[in-house]
Amino acid sequence: MSAASTLKAGATLSRLRAAMSAQLQGMNQRERVMVGVAAALVAGALLWVVLIAPAIRTLQSAPEQHASLDATLERMQRWAEQAEAIKSVPTGDVPARGKVLAAIQGSRSTLGEGSVVTVNGDRAVVQLGPTNAQAFARWLSQMRVNARVVPVEAQIRRVGRNWTGRIELAGPGLSGGGN
Repeated sequence: MSAASTLKAGATLSRLRAAMSAQLQGMNQRERVMVGVAAALVAGALLWVVLIAPAIRTLQSAPEQHASLDATLERMQRWAEQAEAIKSVPTGDVPARGKVLAAIQGSRSTLGEGSVVTVNGDRAVVQLGPTNAQAFARWLSQMRVNARVVPVEAQIRRVGRNWTGRIELAGPGLSGGGN
């Protein structure tokens, strides 16, 4: 803002104040009190809308936000624990391809009826029949630890309480790098 525009704004404000003062002086006592009350009500409403109401809303929503953040923190801590558990599993030697295939075929019963395993080169494709979430999680853990394979592609969907779909597994033992 330039100095000229600041002076112009100040002059306009002074004229406005002088006009309002003259207007108030022309009113009787009762009218001046009513104008003061109206100004106080407008100032109070503005104070409420700008400062007080947002603060009250923030205070009211704080417990819900706190609970949500606690749940997120708990979930992240569980993930960290799982990551540490995975990192602590001894890696050892790469299992032989035959052992990996036997582990994959042998664990198929964990997945339930209708699950089919096919091997295509260095990948194993598992077509899931209806499998409950706990059995599916247990099976994935077995695959990671026993067969040293991990999902590289998955197309699964939830149907009721079960999961169905297709999972592609890969690992060092499937690519022929095992003993």
